[in-house]
Amino acid sequence: MSIEMPRSGGEYVYASRLLHPYFGFVGGLSRVLNAIIYAAILPYWFVILSLGPGLASWGAVAGDSGLANLGGTLTTNTTWIVAIGEILTIALMILWIVMKPRLAFRIFSALLFLELAGLIVALGLLLAAGHTGFVNSVNSFMASQGYSGSYYADVSAYGAGNFGPYGTNFTNTLVFVPLVFAFYYMFTTAPAYIAGEFRRTSRSISLGMAISFALSIAFAAAIIYAFESVVGMDFLNGSVALSTYFLGAPTDPAPLPFASGLTALPNFVAGGNSILLAIMFLGSISWYILWLILGLYIFSRYALSFSLDRLFPRVLGNVTRRTHQPWAGIVGVSAIGAILLPLVVLYYNSVYFPFIFLLFFLPMVTVALTSLSLLRLGLKKRRFSYVVIGALSFVVTVVSAYLVSTLPLLGEAAGFTLSNQTTSYVTIVLIFVGSAIWYWGVRWFHLGRHGVDISMAFKELPPD
Repeated sequence: MSIEMPRSGGEYVYASRLLHPYFGFVGGLSRVLNAIIYAAILPYWFVILSLGPGLASWGAVAGDSGLANLGGTLTTNTTWIVAIGEILTIALMILWIVMKPRLAFRIFSALLFLELAGLIVALGLLLAAGHTGFVNSVNSFMASQGYSGSYYADVSAYGAGNFGPYGTNFTNTLVFVPLVFAFYYMFTTAPAYIAGEFRRTSRSISLGMAISFALSIAFAAAIIYAFESVVGMDFLNGSVALSTYFLGAPTDPAPLPFASGLTALPNFVAGGNSILLAIMFLGSISWYILWLILGLYIFSRYALSFSLDRLFPRVLGNVTRRTHQPWAGIVGVSAIGAILLPLVVLYYNSVYFPFIFLLFFLPMVTVALTSLSLLRLGLKKRRFSYVVIGALSFVVTVVSAYLVSTLPLLGEAAGFTLSNQTTSYVTIVLIFVGSAIWYWGVRWFHLGRHGVDISMAFKELPPD
């Protein structure tokens, strides 16, 4: 679709031109809300899942108490979490406005390679150590912290007892791979939002996206395999729950001195090597920075496309004279994220968990409509491959949405509670209803005020 319609706005343009302006707005609004949620949550994740645990685990395994204490403070102190998140948001906002798109995209690519390097080192260390090596490293480290007994066995039993024994199951692996893949897949779709801004050949776009797609699948499968066969999902579930919900019950194992996860657990088997620890740490923080940057891209390009079609105020289509960046959209999403961030941090249960569910669900609305757009394009151009891929993608997306909403393996540990599901379902219904009110309301307004029928704009592609 990026090759067929290389226009800023990506999926919004596809659905609005091939299906109907209303469906385009539904898909576009879903993606915009998704970008807004990420703008609020990613700075929070950056501190509590990457920066804090990365420094804390690095200091703990390397014997640097100052670094470990700093990481622990950053993970638990709400003032620091909000302050660092706000500074990161403002810094990226300013940089992405003043930098020309080509320089910004080169930095984006450099961060992507740094992230891949961190992933390769982390997965390589885990697979090289094996399950026995990982267990011994964990037990040895916790023994140095004063824990008596087999820490790994105790935490695994805690995880199995509270969240159900996971074990190693090929079906579970197949289910979880797409969920992990979702966190890397958007890097393969970046051309959908900015394809019109870079004059690239169809071959280079398709080849680059194909390679990114294959790498995303490979890394997703490797991550799941490593955590199932080396770390053990029961241990992962138990350690994450203890570090998040630990209440100090006498029968519960002590939590790790840092948050568990991909950022910290590979550090156990790094042998205290500062170079390896640094590569994994930089790879981890670059991942979150990349997602924030991509959120700026997505929202600003959608806002630009909405404004060109007169669905949003014209100001959101403004670009800078020197760098040609849609600054109004970038400032808009950054401001919304900066306002929501303290709410996410201070009102965790009531704000954070519903947002998490929406992060999984909202893109599926957009992708489902994009799949139907491809199917429609295939029928229009009589390209059988487009029809097959579009239909298959639509079915896969709908099935994935069902699995995400009902998957018992995720459970309350991931915030997928019944009340949060209900909140999210209501939100999605409101998107469909609200989009209808907005589109036909705006169309009526422009027709009455300016004598312009905006539906005519959707008969043509927007300018580059």
